[in-house]
Amino acid sequence: MKVLRIYERFKNWRNIIVFMSCTLLMACSKHIETIRKPIDVSHSGRTVEINFELSKRQAGDYQFALLFATTDDYDEMKRRFKLFGNIDHDGVAIPISFRLVKDGNIFF
Repeated sequence: MKVLRIYERFKNWRNIIVFMSCTLLMACSKHIETIRKPIDVSHSGRTVEINFELSKRQAGDYQFALLFATTDDYDEMKRRFKLFGNIDHDGVAIPISFRLVKDGNIFF
């Protein structure tokens, strides 16, 4: 019975150590800068250009994400489900072309 109590005590400490290690890893990681630019997609033929510079020091893996704003209003949510779709039906296709230009040349 004593062995079981020691194991339970060790198990609790192990969970605490794992939690603290994850917390320290998150606290020590560098802040990721994000570029946020709202885009109005309610009209067709809209063109948006976003210019930004990256330093050579910060060169590395970059991610691009297209996010849609959410709301708590039920009527607005129903309207957006008609446009973007949900699990029951498909939404409206919104064609998007993405170009990444580096030093005047199309990089991606």
